[in-house]
Amino acid sequence: MKHIFLSLLLVSTLGFSSCNIDVNGMRNSFSKEVVNVSQNNIDEIRKVNSFNGVDIRHAIVLNVTDSPYNGEITINAPDNVLDNIKTEVVNGVLKIYVDGNLRMNNQKITVNIPHQKLRSFNLSGAVKGTIQPTLKVENLAIDLSGASSLQLKAMSNKIVVNNSGASSLVLDGNTQELVADISGASKLNAESLKIANATIDCSGASSARVWVIDKMTVDASGASKVLYKMASNLQTKLNSSGASKISSF
Repeated sequence: MKHIFLSLLLVSTLGFSSCNIDVNGMRNSFSKEVVNVSQNNIDEIRKVNSFNGVDIRHAIVLNVTDSPYNGEITINAPDNVLDNIKTEVVNGVLKIYVDGNLRMNNQKITVNIPHQKLRSFNLSGAVKGTIQPTLKVENLAIDLSGASSLQLKAMSNKIVVNNSGASSLVLDGNTQELVADISGASKLNAESLKIANATIDCSGASSARVWVIDKMTVDASGASKVLYKMASNLQTKLNSSGASKISSF
């Protein structure tokens, strides 16, 4: 009986090992090779359904031009990787991402979008975004991570910001309310954004510069730094810990 059990155990073990080898082999056969991009950049115009937000997850240059959305976006990229650049609209958000491993060789992928009413930005990786129109929207949501950067002007009732990693955000315009969560080594420069009321949470080695005129609540920790313009009637509630710093300028 013992010999039968050992034989069955050996067969099962060999069978399991064979399955592992097959599965690993299949996984390797489907692994994506690194694509060396060409040195020839071309424009491709894509028809895209209407959207009011963008979600980009690659090292892409984003340019939003001051024109109404016309149903088309333009992608400028090396000619041999245009098929790798995916665009789709999900729940009103334009998602742009790269399928595959690209060796960019100092080449760039640029996306040009005509739009005046974008309400959300979710940028990760190393996206560099420039927004030409002043965004006149009720609510604006901005989420930056990685080494992404974004610069824009807005006239909005409420702006919600979430910056992490080494991201950088520059804001101009005016808003009734700013809610900002800044972490990692990220930066927020909103000294040209006129804010009525602000709630700011800074941690890590992050920093923020803001202009608030009515009421401001700040919670700073780690080695973070929050600088704010002095306003005559500004009410403040400031809490700092660790090596963080909160001061006026």
